[in-house]
Parts: sequence; structure tokens; C-alpha cells
Amino acid sequence: QSPSPMAYDTSDTRVFPTPRLLSFHGYDAPPYVDDGFDHRLPPGLRYYGREVVSSGRRYELWSPNSIQTPYYPGIRFNPADTAQTGDEQLRRYDGQLGKFDYSVVPQYYDPRFPWRGFMVPFYRLSQFDAETRPEYSSLTRLWVSEADSGFRGRLKASFVRDLLEVNRATDRKMAGIPQGRRSRAEWWQNRPRNPIASDIEQLNKIRKYSEAIDLGRVIQRGIQEKQAWILMQQAQHESEYEAPEVRQARTTIQPANDDLMGVWIHGA
Repeated sequence: QSPSPMAYDTSDTRVFPTPRLLSFHGYDAPPYVDDGFDHRLPPGLRYYGREVVSSGRRYELWSPNSIQTPYYPGIRFNPADTAQTGDEQLRRYDGQLGKFDYSVVPQYYDPRFPWRGFMVPFYRLSQFDAETRPEYSSLTRLWVSEADSGFRGRLKASFVRDLLEVNRATDRKMAGIPQGRRSRAEWWQNRPRNPIASDIEQLNKIRKYSEAIDLGRVIQRGIQEKQAWILMQQAQHESEYEAPEVRQARTTIQPANDDLMGVWIHGA
């Protein structure tokens, strides 16, 4: 006898209590654009860009120092644009935050978080790094279903241990930057501090897949932010201690490191 059309595999506990949005939901919505241009740019610019037509309006997206042509999300002005509001109806099945997820898509520059442009998006990683760095690992592949448990399971304990170790190593690296090399006092005061160890340890207690996805992605983004802050400090320190003659000889914007996320510095 064939199984009922309504039958489902109860051995796979990767389910959500309520429907969720696809990861790319909302990417086709027209952006909110600030078309002002109040940044002074030096002469001798390179130009890399493209034209985009959305809802009958034409936009020109370009960069003076990067060959990337990334997606432009526009300016986030509505808190309901992301799942950070806690509304489950806005959450994505993979824990991403939609087009305003700063760990996936370059965002409009926010002076409160100057390090986010130094984040490394997962699609810029080598295959080895993508598979071995827990802060980038796919949580779906790390979920272990428990048979006959009422749709319960757990994340692999080895993954949680790896997250704890990466977070500890990152915190040590941040704290190990000598005070004399900390470029700006406000950067140090406002540095990203989360996750802490107890946040990560909570993953061992979670038995619902939806909760593991949500908390796991928050923790992964947090570790990536800490790593970006370190890269920002290193870049600023190198710039400040650059030989004066080298700095004076530079008359154009230098090519960007396209392995990093980058930011949009004005509207379009």
C-alpha cells in the first residue's frame, strides 16, 4: 500500500513551527535612495559600475576603487525590514536578515558600526575556509535529528566547541592589541562584544531546529563582526604609520581589497 499523500518523514526534525520567508525574499523591492553626494573624492578616479532600472526609475551604481558590482539594498529606514524585530513572520528559513543583512550584502555606511565594511562575506571564502570555519558553517548540515523525539534534535557538540574556541581566540586577539595601537578611543569603547561564551553554550541546550537557526546565525554574525573590527584596526594602524612621502605621493584612491564586504558611502 502506498503512503498517504500527507505523510512526511518524522526522522528529519528540521522543521519550523510557522512558515518562513525564503532567504532572497524582498531583494526585488525598489530601494529607498538618498541621491545626495556630499563626499569629496580625489581626482584620477577609476570607474566600475552598472545601470539598474527598478520600478520605472534608473539608477547608476558605481565605485571609484572596487571592481565589485554588488547588490544595492538601499537605506534601511523601517525597523520591520529585518527579522531583528522578533516577528517570526519576517524571519528567513536560514536565519539571514534579508537584503539588510550586513554579513551578506554591503550596506549603506553606518558610523556606529564602521567595521562592517571589513567583514568577509561567505562567498569570498575559499572552499576550505567555508567548510572548516564554524562562524561560516551551514547550520542545516550540523543539525542532528533525534528519532521519535517530537521533532527535536541538536547541533553537533563539536561545532559548538569550535565556535567557543574561535570566539575565545578572537577575543584574545582584540584584547591583545596594545593601547598605543588602538587607533581611536571610541572604536575601542564601541567595539563588538557579543557573543560571549554563555551565549554560545546555549546552543547545546536547544532542541528545536528553528531556535538553533536563529541563535546560531546571531552568534556567527557576532564573531564575524569581531573579526572585522580587528581588520579595521589593523588597516587604520598601517595607514597612520605609513611613510609621509608615500602618503604625499598618493593622489588617487587606492584599489580596494575585494575580499572584504565594503560599504555604500552615499545613495546611488
